[in-house]
Amino acid sequence: LTCFCMARAELQLLLVGTADGHLWIYDADDNRPLAELRLPGAGEISALACARWPVILCGLAESGELRSYSLQQGLAGQMMATEAEAPLLLDGRISSLHVDPLLPEEGIA
Repeated sequence: LTCFCMARAELQLLLVGTADGHLWIYDADDNRPLAELRLPGAGEISALACARWPVILCGLAESGELRSYSLQQGLAGQMMATEAEAPLLLDGRISSLHVDPLLPEEGIA
């Protein structure tokens, strides 16, 4: 576990990032895991944010990249992640992200 954030879908979700690029999705109300997946191109996830589910933002510790992913459910019921936009390369370590649910296209890294 390296970071987490909350997301609102039909359920209140807890998103948890790991040092090896995995994302865990939990039902926050029932405290049960819903999905686990590896994010494409992700190393250590140092920050997470979600203003508009199913799009999430990830800060990557080693590369200083800010990546956005769109999550969707596959035909077999598994969660899948695809990159929503090209990565943004920042010149330092990303330690936190903040996005405003009222302005999901804007944020601070």
